[in-house]
Amino acid sequence: MWTVIDEAVIKQLVELMGPKPMFIADGHHRYETACNYQDELAAAGRLTPDHAANYVLMMCVGMSDPGLLVLPTHRLFRGLAAMDSKQLTEKLGSNFTTRVAGEGADLAPTVWGEIDKAAEQGTLGFFTGKDERWTVAKVTDAGRKRMAEIAGEHSADWQGLGVSLLHRLVVETLLHPSPQPSPTRGEGEKDLPKPKYVHTVDEVVESLEQGDAATRDATGVMGQGGRFELAALVMPATVEHIRQISQHNERMPAKSTYFYPKLVSGLVINLLQ
Repeated sequence: MWTVIDEAVIKQLVELMGPKPMFIADGHHRYETACNYQDELAAAGRLTPDHAANYVLMMCVGMSDPGLLVLPTHRLFRGLAAMDSKQLTEKLGSNFTTRVAGEGADLAPTVWGEIDKAAEQGTLGFFTGKDERWTVAKVTDAGRKRMAEIAGEHSADWQGLGVSLLHRLVVETLLHPSPQPSPTRGEGEKDLPKPKYVHTVDEVVESLEQGDAATRDATGVMGQGGRFELAALVMPATVEHIRQISQHNERMPAKSTYFYPKLVSGLVINLLQ
């Protein structure tokens, strides 16, 4: 690593990068915080043209770089009504075709291997804690039509993502989680369970076999861990999905991307003094 101080090289770089679109893959919260900090200084009359807050540190990676990987982020849910595979299939209805793939948490690698090989965003793997069975579900035309109705504010590209189908269509619409008392929930709002996010299938197996180490109730009090009622294996979005959805001026759904490799932090620092 070295510092580039040759003005001719910097000018050439600026001219090359200037017209190109930038897609924030990781760090959008940092970017938004940097913008808010800049606005805060400007409102206080403390922002000078050469102030460091006018800039934000970033690393640029080519979207076509063969070493850039987007890995999956699987979900484990607590707070949903306990169900078995038959009840899950009934709730999914005509929106998905379903097939029981087998029993036992340790079957997760096999189920994920099948989903990963198919490489279809509309194929999900579900583990129902009540009977410890895996169900492979594939969205139907009826399911896509239902998704278009309930997520009409989003593009078809966004609606077709596996994580979008999982959360908006399955969890929020078809499973109908029972509202729990919550001091922060407004009238008519559903208190949807926040899933546990894991990146590897081994973590899925471990979480299903051991349960959640600790849970926190609506008042913030820590309680005993418990078993998960539902687990979901979901395909990651691709770099091309990110490009398409960003070009619609939309944000990706939460936890829909996990880029690898991660940049080692602390290599360079943008000082703000």
